[in-house]
Amino acid sequence: MNGNDIKYSQDFELLMPQKQKSYPIPVNEWSVLKRKINNISENANFWHTSGSILIGVAIPSFITALTGFNELIYWGAFAVTAIAGGLCFYFGVEQRNVQNEKKEDVIEYMGVIEERFRINNALFINSAMYGIDDKYIDITSSLNSHVADSKLSVKICNELAGDDPYPGKQKELKIEYTLEGLRQSTTLSEGSILNLG
Repeated sequence: MNGNDIKYSQDFELLMPQKQKSYPIPVNEWSVLKRKINNISENANFWHTSGSILIGVAIPSFITALTGFNELIYWGAFAVTAIAGGLCFYFGVEQRNVQNEKKEDVIEYMGVIEERFRINNALFINSAMYGIDDKYIDITSSLNSHVADSKLSVKICNELAGDDPYPGKQKELKIEYTLEGLRQSTTLSEGSILNLG
């Protein structure tokens, strides 16, 4: 079999992904969000179902007690199931309120993240590596700490890294950042001025 024997039943057109705005958030914040969402349980449905069953049992007990047939037993059954059913409904409402608070907590936390990037020219350093060859130091946190009012202006030097990763050699800074929702990258040599925002 050679390449000419292959028959295609369809043609496919590959679409390239389009650039869109996104919120780059640290992994620890993403973990907090996942934990908050995971803590939202649906126990209210159990309480409402149990309450409905118990009230369903209470109504025939009440009707039978009114007819006078073994009324003491049926009045007791009515009282127990009606009280238990009412309590189940009460617990269901309380559980629903707790669930709503947890959902609002997650939405509020997501709002905090959105607010961080709401400014049109928001700047966030995703990655910053300083060094040369195979000797690099991660200075992402250091650069993010210098961002003020979505602007960054610093001289690329050993002081940013707190150490000289390769003494006597000209280093470079490889940086990836998000500005106005778009991820960008650049490389600058030691001694250059980095101006972003």
